[in-house]
Amino acid sequence: MSIVKMIDLSELPARKPACEAARRTPQPIKTGETAMRRNARIFHARIASLMLLVLLAANMVAAPLPVAHAAATWYVQPDAGGSDANDCQTPATPCATINATLGKAAPGDTISLANGIYFENVVVNKDITIVGASAAAATIDADLSGTVVTIGAGVMVSITGVTINGGSGGNAGGIYNQGALTISDSAITGSTALGITNGGGIRNAAISGNASATIIRTTIAGNTSGGEGGGIANVTYGAFTAMLNISDSTISGNTAATFGGGIASYSGSGGTASATLTNTTISGNRASGNDGGGINIAVLSGSSSALLSLNSTTIANNLAGGVGGGISTNATIPTTAIQLSNTLVANNSAANSPDIQTANTTLTSSGGNLIGDNSGIGAFTPQPSDLVGTPISPIDPLLGSLQNNGGSTQTQALLANSPAVDAGAGCPQAADQRGVPRPQGGACDIGA
Repeated sequence: MSIVKMIDLSELPARKPACEAARRTPQPIKTGETAMRRNARIFHARIASLMLLVLLAANMVAAPLPVAHAAATWYVQPDAGGSDANDCQTPATPCATINATLGKAAPGDTISLANGIYFENVVVNKDITIVGASAAAATIDADLSGTVVTIGAGVMVSITGVTINGGSGGNAGGIYNQGALTISDSAITGSTALGITNGGGIRNAAISGNASATIIRTTIAGNTSGGEGGGIANVTYGAFTAMLNISDSTISGNTAATFGGGIASYSGSGGTASATLTNTTISGNRASGNDGGGINIAVLSGSSSALLSLNSTTIANNLAGGVGGGISTNATIPTTAIQLSNTLVANNSAANSPDIQTANTTLTSSGGNLIGDNSGIGAFTPQPSDLVGTPISPIDPLLGSLQNNGGSTQTQALLANSPAVDAGAGCPQAADQRGVPRPQGGACDIGA
């Protein structure tokens, strides 16, 4: 490659008159010194030219594009057919444990679980998807020793078709999540958060950053907490957001020693605890010592907030040793908000305020709700479509027992003469918890 410089003739020095040249005194020529200087100039010029060519060549060569990782599927089988010495890349050469497979997998990969029981404490510190055939077929069991699944901060994890069982840990029982968890078509059962720890089934904790748990078509049942949140604890201890989203799921038969037998959602130190439930049943949970048999939400310190949104949800047959058998708030400052839409809260039990107890709480209705007993409900302006009972004249929703009424999770059906039948306000959900299209009559039903 050659570089040509165009020379402007006007830049050339003008020729001097001959008489001036004649008057100059000739200088003696030092032949050796002149040659050395000339050679040095030539050498330096060549070096500069070579450096320029190297720079030009480097700029002309495009940097190679990074090669994207192609997501892979890894296979695990818990019985004699699996071995952690295998390559784990085919169903015929599976690993034996989930943790060993996690060590081989790259972020974004999928781990496929063969049917069986995996006795281990799984620790996830990379983005991963874990897939089982069904909750009835694949189980991860901690054998009552430690938390079943622990998910690190900033990690995205998806779990589908798996039962989480037998956890007994100081951080949580079933799942301890500090990242972004999505669990669907699964079950979380028989796990315990020891001592005063929160979250027998799931603990979604925003400690060093935001945390989220999205729960879809999943049953959380028979879990215990020595503190709050027998089924789920959704908590933040700093200026972060703990977000809980539950849809088409059932939270039943969980027990907390203090607050929130089914769910405890609370915030402190400037954080926000947000919980949204849609087409979900909260039934048969117990807060033995204190408040909120079904759900307890609370703000623990200034500049924090706790938000609860209930949409087409059924909260029934829960028990609190204190107040708020269905829902309670223990807010010390008025930054707690509850929003109700087409939701049924009835047939709950407590020493006082059996269905809803609110303190320092903004309770709003979008219409179409049924509240069995409004004692302890505080300031509340019902919509014309709301059905609100009183201690003297409570409303019986005429619910069936918690059972399989179709769909992947258990529900409490409305009996034929239930006041909740066709009594909803609009149909914001296209289907009910079972997946049956809404409406089935002249209007949508209240509840899940």
